[in-house]
Amino acid sequence: MPHFAFVSGSETSGDAWSAVLNRLRSAGHTCHIHSLDEISWTNGVEAGILALAARIGSVAETILVGHSIAGLFLPSIGKAIGATNQVYIAAIIPQPARSVFEQLLMGEEIFSHSWTEGYGTMRQSAEPRISHRQFLEGHLFHDCPPQSLERYWMQSDLPLREIYEVPHPSPETSQHSHFIVCTGDRTLLPKSQRPSVEQLPYASIAEIETGHCPQLAAPEKLADLILSITGNADLAE
Repeated sequence: MPHFAFVSGSETSGDAWSAVLNRLRSAGHTCHIHSLDEISWTNGVEAGILALAARIGSVAETILVGHSIAGLFLPSIGKAIGATNQVYIAAIIPQPARSVFEQLLMGEEIFSHSWTEGYGTMRQSAEPRISHRQFLEGHLFHDCPPQSLERYWMQSDLPLREIYEVPHPSPETSQHSHFIVCTGDRTLLPKSQRPSVEQLPYASIAEIETGHCPQLAAPEKLADLILSITGNADLAE
């Protein structure tokens, strides 16, 4: 059976994925969650990605799953560990030879305007759970269980400028790439979560009616969707 390796985004802890992983384990799969803060980014973005790939390791028949900003790293990590499939959930999709900053400068819309406008001051706040509670709950946890902000949000110290300035390898047409679009996302625009037909004509695209954190809003539905789009639904029955 395939092994599922998850990489969480920058705004939630690995614990936020517990219900999803439990659902996959109940279907007979092995799975692990890895956070972007597990490794050091002080030696640069490329070194950080390689360190994360080494932490994940190479396991036969690995399906690599990334959420949000982790989507930028999936092609590089997938290549390093020999992943058989890559699943992007509410993810920033790396574009060929263009950084996120270059995309934004060219007028491409990736983030919601309200998220972009408030994120900088939130990140600088000493107590964002207090000063920006409404902002965080409204953008990330509006459809999640009570106390999700207190239990699962983490203040990111990732080098976002460096990450967004670097053009990351994009998904290859030869890879088995799957994209789950969160139709109620208030952080990343749902349209930005869909790859273009020109870029990935054979990619599979599915939708889930949640905000940016389906792992909290609908964990069992998300797990079943991951199994379905990767061709493992029958194994769960």
